Amino acid sequence: MGVKLGNNAVSLLAASITDDATTISIQGADAGKFPALVAGDWTPATIIDAANNMEIVKITARAGAVLTVERAQEGTTAKAFPAGARIDVRITAGAFAALADRDGLKEVAYTGSYNDLIDTPPGTTTATVGAAVAAANGKTTPADGDTFTGVLSGTSTMFRTTWGNIKAALTALFDGRYLKLAGGALTGNLTIQKTYPLIEYRGTGTDKWWGYYDTGDGQFKLSYNEGVRFQVNTGGAVWTAQLGDLNTRIEDRAAAHADSRAWAVANDRVANLNTRWVSRGEFNLSYNIWREAPAGSAVTGFYIESNNWMKHFCYRYFQLFDPVRGWITAHNA
Repeated sequence: MGVKLGNNAVSLLAASITDDATTISIQGADAGKFPALVAGDWTPATIIDAANNMEIVKITARAGAVLTVERAQEGTTAKAFPAGARIDVRITAGAFAALADRDGLKEVAYTGSYNDLIDTPPGTTTATVGAAVAAANGKTTPADGDTFTGVLSGTSTMFRTTWGNIKAALTALFDGRYLKLAGGALTGNLTIQKTYPLIEYRGTGTDKWWGYYDTGDGQFKLSYNEGVRFQVNTGGAVWTAQLGDLNTRIEDRAAAHADSRAWAVANDRVANLNTRWVSRGEFNLSYNIWREAPAGSAVTGFYIESNNWMKHFCYRYFQLFDPVRGWITAHNA
């Protein structure tokens, strides 16, 4: 808290005040004589009327010609004062006591008023500040309300902030850049670049886990408790613990199936084999000559005359039914 004084800061009350009033109106022409105050600053003043009734007050703020005051300071009693009573800035015992409590006073050039009588440690340097910091108590976990100081970028102006503010700023910074340990959503690609990378999934409180990894042999593996369950190589060949090499297994199964179907088809063709005689024809026999049925046909009947001679014969062609090709004539049967 800084004490601020002003030379010739004297005025008259523009209106009467009661003994509990905390704002005082002074003459507008005199307002600029009284120091401008910021939070924490104050100015000692004395009010005196024609009957020599006096009261010391502490001016804590000024808005134009209106003063905000704390009444009955330094052992005086709050009183009612009429309009026209005098108020002036005076150095008081309380003001001297406040200054005496400081480690030192800041040196300023005289400009008609002393508005910078604030406490600054004497001989303050980076070395003394560093020593003070080094001697300060350490703290492992800052509280949100703990204060830190710094210097504004590009200036020599100091600022202060709290650990709570720093945490909020860090959270806003990291949340948009890094994935939390508790999980989250990735909106970009994920690349793991190292020798023999490994991705491991492990349940809480269990020694069982799944792992995805490359051991440098051109095989990407999926394992369970270090036992390989699935792998695929750079050529696309796939192997599983249950089925083995899938390419070999598919070929073996296909070959076995083809053999099985071939036998099944063959058996089906034999089991469903049908026959028939078609295209009946006739021819007669004469004595002293050879006669044969037409090529591919077979004699299926003959006619015997009354003298027991067989002179007339009939023939037909023999056919077999193939489920695939249909009816087939048996040539040269």
